[in-house]
Amino acid sequence: MELGLIDGALNLAITTYVPPASDKIVADEIFTEPLVLAVGAQHRLHGRARVGLAELAGVPLVLRAANTPSRLLIERCFAARGIAPNVAMEMSSGEATLATVRCSELATICAARALDSAPALAAVRINEPALKRTGAILWHRERYRSAAACILAQMVTRAYAPGNRAAARRAAGAPPPAGV
Repeated sequence: MELGLIDGALNLAITTYVPPASDKIVADEIFTEPLVLAVGAQHRLHGRARVGLAELAGVPLVLRAANTPSRLLIERCFAARGIAPNVAMEMSSGEATLATVRCSELATICAARALDSAPALAAVRINEPALKRTGAILWHRERYRSAAACILAQMVTRAYAPGNRAAARRAAGAPPPAGV
């Protein structure tokens, strides 16, 4: 996405924020949310409320493909503790990842809100350190921002404003959390 912004193919990019590789890119943060360990009923950590990052060093994980923003975030958090994630499988689909975790002894690290529509999975909070991801709108620092791109950015920012997360889920086609 950064290359698309730099070469002019994209006006903006909406993504999980990882500090840009180029100084030509600027980011407007739109939300921050916790990441959790998602496990199925057969996983040994099912039923745990919390887990430290160091405990996850040997846990087989299903993660996004290498070099994706969410994967880079997870790898950087592990590396800061001198450990590496045990990547048993890579997947490009969030739904497929959750389905795999649901019916196996594998786990994944994902946004807590992803489990709103996956009641068969349990969220185990990761602490020491707490993992969080930030969504952001990326722009080219010097390029003209079209009216259409600015309107889209405003819509996305409003949708993810505190109190509007339910609206953002509905807009994305996700069902409301259980009990709502």
